[in-house]
Amino acid sequence: IEYCHSQGFIEANVKQPVVVIEKIDRTDPDPDAERGYYIVIELTEGDQYSMGTLSVDGNDIFTDEQILDQFRLEESEVFDESKFKEDIQIITDMYRNRGYVNARVSPFQIKDQDRKIVNYEIDIYESSKVHIEHIYIRRNDKTKTYVIDRDLRIREGMPLDSYRLMLTQQRL
Repeated sequence: IEYCHSQGFIEANVKQPVVVIEKIDRTDPDPDAERGYYIVIELTEGDQYSMGTLSVDGNDIFTDEQILDQFRLEESEVFDESKFKEDIQIITDMYRNRGYVNARVSPFQIKDQDRKIVNYEIDIYESSKVHIEHIYIRRNDKTKTYVIDRDLRIREGMPLDSYRLMLTQQRL
């Protein structure tokens, strides 16, 4: 299904597999005769869709242009759902790296079945910025606190930045 969705077949569907058992005829003289168990998987692809337009609503921190620049799919290009989801994650990370860890980026699909295009409205809930109030370093019996502290890429009072937090985890 993922492959079909990455090729623009957004309505692709797989039905429940059916196992067919054929009785093995031991008297058949042809040794290559097909016998045994068969698994039948029925796939319906539907029509292939292309990328339509994108619109953004609810954003104040980043401009529409900054958000729309993150999308790799061009208008009228075959729609690739996996690329689209990656781009949504990139936009979510943009917010999280600025301290908006509770921000939500929600795409709403609008299909135009006549023209075979898919448009999206990107609804953004930015939430409020989260700051680091305190950093506690505990259970460091062998390593001095100042040694750990100098490797931190986050500081008290800073906005919680998921990228800097990841760097801190890697360095420790």
